[in-house]
Amino acid sequence: MPVYKKKAKVSPAILQYNGRPITDVVLTFLDLPSGETGPTGPQGPQGPEGPTGPTGPTGPTGAGATGPTGPAGATGPTGPTGAGATGPTGPTGPTGATGPTGAGGAIGYYGSFYDTTNQPIAVINTPQVVTINSTFVNNGISIQNGSEITIANVGTYSFTAVLQVINTDNAVHETEFWLRLNGVDYPDSGVHLTLPPRKNASEPSETAATINFIGTSQNPNDYVEIWWQSESTNVSLQSVPAGATSPLAPSIICGMQQVAYNGPTGPTGPTGPTGPTGPSGPTGATGATGATGPTGPNGPMDILTDVTYPTGTPQDADLLQYNGTSGQWEPVTSKDLNVYLNFESATSFDYVVPYDLTFDSFATSVPMSTTFLLGTFPYSFGTPLNQYDILTVSTDTPGLITLTGTKA
Repeated sequence: MPVYKKKAKVSPAILQYNGRPITDVVLTFLDLPSGETGPTGPQGPQGPEGPTGPTGPTGPTGAGATGPTGPAGATGPTGPTGAGATGPTGPTGPTGATGPTGAGGAIGYYGSFYDTTNQPIAVINTPQVVTINSTFVNNGISIQNGSEITIANVGTYSFTAVLQVINTDNAVHETEFWLRLNGVDYPDSGVHLTLPPRKNASEPSETAATINFIGTSQNPNDYVEIWWQSESTNVSLQSVPAGATSPLAPSIICGMQQVAYNGPTGPTGPTGPTGPTGPSGPTGATGATGATGPTGPNGPMDILTDVTYPTGTPQDADLLQYNGTSGQWEPVTSKDLNVYLNFESATSFDYVVPYDLTFDSFATSVPMSTTFLLGTFPYSFGTPLNQYDILTVSTDTPGLITLTGTKA
């Protein structure tokens, strides 16, 4: 059988020999064959139940068809109205079109009246009133107290009356009729009749008295009456009964109606379309030119300094140099010149050349795009310029341009 040896270190506190510690030990291992398996021991007692494991995943939903929807339940009672405020009323709709103008009409006041009784003279030469007991039609005019033709509204009225007068006496008799306004005789309203005698003992004479008058009522409920008198009691107003072929003839028929009545003004019709504009009249002569106004302030261009002048006495058209130290203008000692153009905005400036000169170059205070035109052609620096030439200088940026040159 195989033998296996192995050297090992051990703790002195563990092995000793004759009172001395043993530190080196050789272990020998024998490789022995396995013995037969012994019989199975009796089953031990059942251990306690372990904890429940986690729930497994849910299985797939079954594929069965959805059942029919059940019947709807009864509608519940309506809930109470909310307490919010009522919203504002919407705007009024547009006005409808104006309707057509109605037919003209008259709404003046009127009245037509009569009396069916006989009215004899009671006492000779004594005024008595003519009575009226019936009305045909009326509007605003009525009979009051049996004789007063009452006018409810102020206005101008026309009055007409016809009276049937008879004389049963065999003699001529004088009879008068007139009007009273509010119980007072109305001036110049009388009618005089001379009645002829009767025809015979059974037939009286008959005369129709007519009164026509136009007057103005000054106050509401003014009233008019007809008064009369005669010199005989044989004179009377006669009402003739209806005959087989004629109606009753009243003892008096009268009528009153308003005249010169203007009803309310109707609505104004729509404005018609505007007519075409007439031709323009000739242009008037041009007026005289007014006086020239004062010169306005300088624009956005400053010519700061023109400097040129040789040593010597200043001459006409020569320019002086401004000396900032002395604060004076003075001649310079050469013909060299600088023209300073200060642009306060991007613009163009026409520089009128004051004398013959030549610009050799230019410089700018800030980067800018510039153009120089002599008339309509680009100016070539070094080219002489004549007095009164116009050099147009343009820039796209505010800044200072300095032109350097020489006076001729």
